[in-house]
Amino acid sequence: MDLNPRIHAWYLLHLRWTDGPESWHHLVNVQAARQTLRLDPQVPTGIVISGASASRNCDLWSEKSPSRIEDTGDVRSPQIRLCDGEILVRRQTMGSRTAHERGADFLRDHVWRGRSSP
Repeated sequence: MDLNPRIHAWYLLHLRWTDGPESWHHLVNVQAARQTLRLDPQVPTGIVISGASASRNCDLWSEKSPSRIEDTGDVRSPQIRLCDGEILVRRQTMGSRTAHERGADFLRDHVWRGRSSP
């Protein structure tokens, strides 16, 4: 679903499998001024990215996909780049943290005596 058909920047993708749970994904079209995203029955493994001169397929959910949309769940970033950087998948995060805070959390969790003071 194109959330604003005049701009083509934000899309909502609803995946419903016959043998698994359904999921919702917020896609951001990085090149919204030059391309659109669409589903096509001829491309059952992903979406089609259509530009002014050409279209290309982006495999998002087959087992062989280098950009599997389901694999974005383990990444901590609020945005994941897929399809050679053409699409961002926005993820829900809890609060916000700076790089410094993420580094401190890593040290606390993975370095011996990371939580104790000297």
